[in-house]
Amino acid sequence: MKEKSGMSGRGILILVSILLTASLVAVAQVSSLPPTPPTPNIFNGTVLVDGEPAPVGTNVSAYIDGELRGSIVVTVEGRYGDNDSYLIVNGSEADIGKMITFKVDGVEVGSAIWQSFAVPRRLDLPQEPGDASEDINATALPTPEPFGETRAPTATPEERRETPAEEPGLPGFELVFAIAGLFAVTSLLKRRR
Repeated sequence: MKEKSGMSGRGILILVSILLTASLVAVAQVSSLPPTPPTPNIFNGTVLVDGEPAPVGTNVSAYIDGELRGSIVVTVEGRYGDNDSYLIVNGSEADIGKMITFKVDGVEVGSAIWQSFAVPRRLDLPQEPGDASEDINATALPTPEPFGETRAPTATPEERRETPAEEPGLPGFELVFAIAGLFAVTSLLKRRR
């Protein structure tokens, strides 16, 4: 009688089929992940209403193409946003270069350009009629600092192109290959016996 040694051709075919199927399923799931959204633009600064510091409870909102993209409520008189809570303006790749319009309690007071991979920016918002210009220059904030301190301005950093972090693969995907490797080693060891 012929002694059975190792895996038969049929067993190897089944193992290869399982590995190919697992690989195709993993690739299909990874390719269906949504793209990473761009980093939101974040702002803070002073805010005036009729030339006076805006009172606590004043609403500061940001719009792109007339659509609300972010808002914040003043919690410190005359200031919106702080080191812990900026005005976050969300956007997409299609919004790069578009104008962000800022409103204080519904009145348009300033603007800035939406940027991809933007750093925190300081933008002081006037609330007096005719005082808001079409192109208020928002200055980059090199590092957040408390409002009580004043430091000399530093150079604005050059625009950076950041590479998004590598997205993690499917959990357990490596496990499939480890198990397949164990099967292969086991079959080789059985053949040697």
